[in-house]
Amino acid sequence: MCLPREPRCAACPCAAFCVAKREDRVRELPRLPAKRATVDVARAALLVRRDGRVLLRRRRENEISPGLWDLPGAFTGADGDRSSGPEDAAAMLPFDVEVGGKLGAIRHGVTYRRIVLDVFDARPAKRRAGAANGRAIRGADGAELAWH
Repeated sequence: MCLPREPRCAACPCAAFCVAKREDRVRELPRLPAKRATVDVARAALLVRRDGRVLLRRRRENEISPGLWDLPGAFTGADGDRSSGPEDAAAMLPFDVEVGGKLGAIRHGVTYRRIVLDVFDARPAKRRAGAANGRAIRGADGAELAWH
């Protein structure tokens, strides 16, 4: 019931031990932290397909949401992160890819980040690219890659 702009002390189950009520400071407390400035993130990601499977990249321990699988080139967690296009995403792969057209854009807000992810169609340039289906491979940044 403790709302920053309109406290409802009479209906609050915590009123008996509330510091703000006891000290007559209900308009001051709780002190909310200052809002963090919004950061724009723009990345290009690749939807790499082979034999009905999609290549995914597993986020490393030092990245946001470690262990999460996403598309190569997607948001790595650096604020203000930007890529110049699909060539940056392709550079993360241990094999060459042929990049096709843009499939679309994903817009997503997470905490203070405003993320725009341009997704491009891609396929391995060589048939043997990306190791055997069951074996893990590593990207240029050391992240695990796998066909799913």
